[in-house]
Amino acid sequence: MKRIKLIFLVIILIICALAGIWFVQDNPALTGLTVFGFSVGPLPLGVWLVATFFVGVLLALFATSVPVARARRKNKRLEKELNRLKSSVPA
Repeated sequence: MKRIKLIFLVIILIICALAGIWFVQDNPALTGLTVFGFSVGPLPLGVWLVATFFVGVLLALFATSVPVARARRKNKRLEKELNRLKSSVPA
């Protein structure tokens, strides 16, 4: 099952990379940005959009990692308690 999940993940990453390359090729207009007062050199619009999307995905993963970690920790604690209760009940 883990191998199938890994293969599926690799396929999805390859598709996303190809879509990103295609998107950058279709948006070649050079665009310069000013980010927090700093002028950033001109890059193709597709690069800026793909980079912004990537940063947004990373921020979302970071923001949800704490609640997910808490839920996993709580789940483990509850599973241990359930196993303890199951073992204490006579069959």
